[in-house]
Amino acid sequence: MAHRPKQHVDQPARPNLSVKDVATWLGVAEQTVRNLAQRGEIVRYMIAGMYRFTEQDVRDFMARCRYEEQEGEAVPRPPRPKLKHLKL
Repeated sequence: MAHRPKQHVDQPARPNLSVKDVATWLGVAEQTVRNLAQRGEIVRYMIAGMYRFTEQDVRDFMARCRYEEQEGEAVPRPPRPKLKHLKL
């Protein structure tokens, strides 16, 4: 049987997810993940010049993004773009 090193409870998770991994998981473009990371909305690690993420940090980000509509609460609509250049 192979010897496995014991993991300590306080040992941080390894940042082993790439931008592509996170983008696939969230269903967004890789550039969106980079933008979120640069704005500090999702925790990132810079390893050898590349962004890396932990699974827990991605899950935490998703939890912060969760939106639950309260009873009787209207869903906010995004502002409509002004299309002055179109002649209808």
